[in-house]
Amino acid sequence: MKKYLFLVTTALLFLALSTAAMAQITIVPAEGDRTEGSYPEAVPDMPTFSPRSGPPATLTVGNGCTYATIASAIAAANPGDTLMLEGTRTFTENITILKDLTLQGGYSGCVSGSSARTTIKADDAKSVVDIRNSAVTLRNLHITGGNAIGGGVDIDSGSALSSQATLDNVRIAGNTGSWGAGLYVGSRSIVTLINGTRIEYNTATFGGGGARVWGRLVVNSVSGGITHNTAPNGGGVSVPGGVLEMRPGHVGNNQATAAEGRGGGIHVLDGGEIILTHSSNVYQNSASLGGGIFAENSKVTLNNSQVLYNTATFNGGGINLSEPSVLDVLNHSVIAGNHALGNAGLNGNGGGIMAYGTNTINISDTRLRENIAGDFGKGGAIHQNNGTLTIAYSYLHHNSAYYGGAIYQTGVSASANVSNCLIHHNTVIHPLGAGIRRQNGDFTISHTTLADNVGGAGFSGVATSATNSIAWGNGGNLGFVSSPVHASCNIDNSGNAGANSDPLFVSPGAGQDYHLQAGSPAIDACSSGLSSDLDNLPRPIGSRYDMGPYELYYEHTVGAGIAPPGGGTVTGTGSHMAGSTVTLNASANPGYVFVNWTEGNQVVSCSASYSFRLMSDRTLRANFSQVQSQYTITGAASPANYGSVAGSGPYNNGAYVTMTAQPNQGFALSNWIETWPGLTGHCVVSTDEQYSFTAIRNRNLTANVRPKTLPGVLMLLLDE
Repeated sequence: MKKYLFLVTTALLFLALSTAAMAQITIVPAEGDRTEGSYPEAVPDMPTFSPRSGPPATLTVGNGCTYATIASAIAAANPGDTLMLEGTRTFTENITILKDLTLQGGYSGCVSGSSARTTIKADDAKSVVDIRNSAVTLRNLHITGGNAIGGGVDIDSGSALSSQATLDNVRIAGNTGSWGAGLYVGSRSIVTLINGTRIEYNTATFGGGGARVWGRLVVNSVSGGITHNTAPNGGGVSVPGGVLEMRPGHVGNNQATAAEGRGGGIHVLDGGEIILTHSSNVYQNSASLGGGIFAENSKVTLNNSQVLYNTATFNGGGINLSEPSVLDVLNHSVIAGNHALGNAGLNGNGGGIMAYGTNTINISDTRLRENIAGDFGKGGAIHQNNGTLTIAYSYLHHNSAYYGGAIYQTGVSASANVSNCLIHHNTVIHPLGAGIRRQNGDFTISHTTLADNVGGAGFSGVATSATNSIAWGNGGNLGFVSSPVHASCNIDNSGNAGANSDPLFVSPGAGQDYHLQAGSPAIDACSSGLSSDLDNLPRPIGSRYDMGPYELYYEHTVGAGIAPPGGGTVTGTGSHMAGSTVTLNASANPGYVFVNWTEGNQVVSCSASYSFRLMSDRTLRANFSQVQSQYTITGAASPANYGSVAGSGPYNNGAYVTMTAQPNQGFALSNWIETWPGLTGHCVVSTDEQYSFTAIRNRNLTANVRPKTLPGVLMLLLDE
């Protein structure tokens, strides 16, 4: 018995000592299942709350209100409550929110009587607002003075908790911290910025001056944004494996301050993703690498968005990609005015985009313009090294570099495909590829015009394939400096890729119009090609394709008469592009019904809405019939000796008519057609033996009858 008592006592003592020892150990919590540097922050205990019966309450906070401090109001609140904070008042306190609440500033019911934003200022070197495992809305607040991970607002840092927060007309400014000085979003949390919310003038000592995003940050505010923040990397936003979505949103005037700082506006890494839509902007940011965006092992999507006037001390004025990353740019996006400065004659590559390694770039329906590589930099718009580049339906113009005014490609594994593009007025200092310089790798170009590029040839190096393209009027009248490995159907000033023939542009040079004039040798020159052109019009017109990005389109006129006059109206007439689809719509006036469309004496449609591809001028007529009290419906079989028709006769207006085809034995109905005296052509109205309709006009119907064919039997039918 003593032995057992000793064992139990020993076990209890060991448990007590272990518990005491555990209390002395600092457990570093995982921040999004990771740890940020040496700045651990403990996860607070999660209390339970007794649900209140009845609707959520509104608690007022401020001078002369129910609660004097925000913390006391939070302690008294139940989940779902709203705290109304005195307007224009500054509350000096750090607050922790562990339940679903709305904190709304600008409450005018307290002593101040003001509806201006409420300020919450840190009282300690911690986050101003700390949110844990809750659904929280912050509205009409100014949050300032914090110093921590998430100095302004910290949402679930160092934890596996999950929160959803909405920041509505909130200003987060003047905060500091190690990571995410303005805002920190934990790995399982979602934060949405709306209604002019701004994160600005915050400073981080490690990354994410404005925000650090492990989870998902959605910016949905035209007037707000993430601006004027600084950090060694990710001056505006740092996205380590999370998602930043702007729809729309703006990231501007931020700075990555490290000697080799990455992502002045946004630094996305470790599988993170950036999605910019709805005219979002990344503008006037600066860094050593990737003035606007630096992406490493991540994905960036620009959809109808802009990267503008960013600056890199080294490479990637607008965007810098480090392998393996993916960049998709599409739908009227713009990359413009970015500058890779270079340093003491080094770097300065990729004024618009710098991509090093096995990256993938897909660009469509985009303008890359006025980007600058440094004094000795390569690739004014794009510098690609060993990755895959696809550009279609895009414009590259007025970019400049030492080599490769628009595009510079190097690396033996590099691959580029440029199609339906216009590359003009780019400039190089050294005469190697004022338009494109291919140093290494595969390069395919089709349906593209290289024109009026300055200081060098349109294409320098050996293209893998050049088809249906035009290189004309570039520096030294050099198009393709070397003969492509494969070339067909091109015009080339140099005569290396095709004929040296003036393509007859509409207004080249200062006019910058590189459509083709009538009579151009590029018209109908190619037997195959792409299905649409740079104007998004279908190719070809006729059976052959034009060279360059534009198919020559003529305008044709569509006119329409009305018979009898006053019978109805017509829409859709006028001038239309050749090859386009035109739709005419006829509407009957009161007392009339629509009959058909005719062109000359030919019936072309019996539908009031008539669509066709326009290949020449056309004049049509919409025919109407006046409403009467009685109509004549006639029917006959064709051929007459193959059958008969029942149901012909006079019918009152609005009567229900059934016409029945009666084929002879061994025969079957093909269809019912309607014809008109004096007109050629017909309309098929039914394929059923019984054809029913409402009498609204005179009708002349024919039942077309054919012999039945029995399987394996040849029937010889002789007229008697």
